[in-house]
Amino acid sequence: MFFSQIIAFFAIGASASHLTARQDLPTLSPTDPCSQNCTTTYNLILQCAASDDPTCGCSDYATVSPSCSQCLQKTNSTVGGFVNSDYIRSLIAGCSCEIPACQKIGSVVKFCILTDPKSTACSCPAFVATGSQCSQCLRGVDSYVADLYDTQYIPGCQLFEGYLANLTGISSTTCQTSPSASSGSSSKPSSAPASGSAVSSPSGVVVFTSTAERHHLSTGLALIAFAMFVFA
Repeated sequence: MFFSQIIAFFAIGASASHLTARQDLPTLSPTDPCSQNCTTTYNLILQCAASDDPTCGCSDYATVSPSCSQCLQKTNSTVGGFVNSDYIRSLIAGCSCEIPACQKIGSVVKFCILTDPKSTACSCPAFVATGSQCSQCLRGVDSYVADLYDTQYIPGCQLFEGYLANLTGISSTTCQTSPSASSGSSSKPSSAPASGSAVSSPSGVVVFTSTAERHHLSTGLALIAFAMFVFA
């Protein structure tokens, strides 16, 4: 039993450190097709991630981002591994919805940029908790972004939350908070894929169901579940 408790202790530590340790922020790669177009926008996103001002960048995103957004959309690419045209459009729309539901999502998005910017699920608790309320406000600002919330981000996170609950028996009920405190196509986004694919989101949230992605996410969670079983 003592040996099992030692294993459980290290399992919890390894999993927790992966989930909470601050990650190195990805830099722009010269091989990214839009790195030159997006330098200013990307640096602004990182700067605001470390700010406790919920309106940080709101006066600048719409003016500095058009060339970046257009390039990302044309090439169907990302910069930094997580910023795409939908991400930028969602930032701009979110700046016009200064309601608690959207501010909670914005705060968690900032936290996730600093801790695990490429995470597929870091901000899911916030999207599940307040995404529907936020999308109601966004619909009056940019219906395309509201559709992203309703057809991709929220359903994708609900799928993940359900998978997490089935795996561990624990439902996520709280959201992480920040450590410091319309242009383009108007076509409606396609709905979340049923399986085997992923769709980028404004916060690293991805609609995912492939076996490889599930295995990657479940490894640390399985260790935690094992630890809970040992101590039970």
